[in-house]
Amino acid sequence: MTDRARKAEQFRALHIPGEPLVLFNVWDAGGAKAVATAGAKAIATGSWSVAHAHGFADGERMPLALAIDNLGRIVGATDLPVTINLETDVLFQRPPEQHDDAMVVEAITRARAYAEAGADGLFAPGLVDITLIARLAEASPLPLNIMVGDATPPLRAFSQHGVARVSHGPRAYLMAMKALGEAARAAAGDANIG
Repeated sequence: MTDRARKAEQFRALHIPGEPLVLFNVWDAGGAKAVATAGAKAIATGSWSVAHAHGFADGERMPLALAIDNLGRIVGATDLPVTINLETDVLFQRPPEQHDDAMVVEAITRARAYAEAGADGLFAPGLVDITLIARLAEASPLPLNIMVGDATPPLRAFSQHGVARVSHGPRAYLMAMKALGEAARAAAGDANIG
């Protein structure tokens, strides 16, 4: 078995409905090293964070070649399995309060197509209603990945409703950029004293 195949199998095995794998998303090789050192079982990127770290808006505006080159550096920085988000998000088309059964049915249809094409999981970012999450987890032929947000239920609820993976999406990037901005303002303020 090749190293790539071994890592793919290792990653698949981490997705257990009801016992979600929790991933803290990164945007570069340095972040991958930090998250790996913190005890992560796998590394995940987030399309929003990667795009913004490279000066692009999310929404397929970052050149694919640049995203793949960045992924190569991340993979080279860790021995852990790595997954990348390249944007196939049905539920981000409308705000959470507009999510309904029809959107879940569309996500299930896509999940079946993804499974037939060889995908290992279904990412449903933006979905926050626990009833819809439970329906999707039950009907999906693939393990379900939900993104944590301010409006999502606690991890315990995901576990009770069959979610196999929880991603933190752009939260880490936003926290890091906030800390960087605060440090820069403090440094600029210190330079102006005296």
